[in-house]
Amino acid sequence: MNIFIQSLTFTAILLVISGCVPRATGPPLSQIEGPPPGKVVVYLYLSDYTNSAWSIYADDTLITRLVIHSYYRYVTDPGLKTFSIGKHPRSQDQVVVHFNGGEIHYIKLRINSWSTLLGRAFDVNLVQAPGWTALRELPGLRLVLPSDTE
Repeated sequence: MNIFIQSLTFTAILLVISGCVPRATGPPLSQIEGPPPGKVVVYLYLSDYTNSAWSIYADDTLITRLVIHSYYRYVTDPGLKTFSIGKHPRSQDQVVVHFNGGEIHYIKLRINSWSTLLGRAFDVNLVQAPGWTALRELPGLRLVLPSDTE
């Protein structure tokens, strides 16, 4: 099959399944808000395409489920935190960060779309995103509400 027909087929499949994809219904992010006094804010986000909801944990506690083009604003205390995909993650599915009060951090759920296009299982991981990258990717992403992933 030539590349044009493959691309057309893939696009058609995406259009068909896009109605089945969980989506965030909260308001789009318009500005980054800092933390309350003595706290830390972590913006967790997913800017890639996916047809799944990904469970994100902080120190073994479920904090949100990220879906396509979504973000979640997590306020926490300073100190060491481990963020992971799923409750029992592989080492590449987690990020360990030491937070100081008053900081803003960004953690991205990254999906290797080439593995998906090639028919392999999702290759996903969490990465601590630099501020300049996150500030470019976050605008327009929608807040995940609890009802979005039920």
